[in-house]
Amino acid sequence: TGAEPGMSDTPATTRKSGLVVVLAGPSGVGKSSIAHGLIARHPGDHVFSVSATTRPQRPSEVDGTDYFFISADVFQQWIDQGRFLEWAEYNGRRYGTPLSFVQEQVAAGRVVLLDIELQGLKQIVEQERVPLLAVFVMPPSLEVLAQRLRDRRTDAEADIARRLTIAQHEMRLGPMLADA
Repeated sequence: TGAEPGMSDTPATTRKSGLVVVLAGPSGVGKSSIAHGLIARHPGDHVFSVSATTRPQRPSEVDGTDYFFISADVFQQWIDQGRFLEWAEYNGRRYGTPLSFVQEQVAAGRVVLLDIELQGLKQIVEQERVPLLAVFVMPPSLEVLAQRLRDRRTDAEADIARRLTIAQHEMRLGPMLADA
């Protein structure tokens, strides 16, 4: 079968260099769903970068698959050691992308998908350390986003309210940063 317009059938093993694709946008907008869909469609060529976080593990999550769940002290050590491509504090918790994994995958010619917040995207854009394509994923509306967050049944209403406040800010600034 031929490639879709704008897509390549070239396997990662023949591509000269990889690419980091950042999927940024408000919490609950569907970034992870998009990333997993791309990986399913391009197995072996596209990989998902697992972030480290200081937030508590949810019952359905698997350490090392969904996130690397680490303590605040370990997270700070990783920052001090330069082990993150980017890191950010979001809703009172820290999240970061381990640098070595991204560098290894890009060197192997793979597309590395990152699901990160705008703070992290800004760091990656400013550092110019990796080849980058940034995509800002926008929800249909703030109301739809609120319902998606509630339907997940993973956060208290106060957490959802904080996420929606952050989302309003991101929805204003995100498209401009993704175009940078």
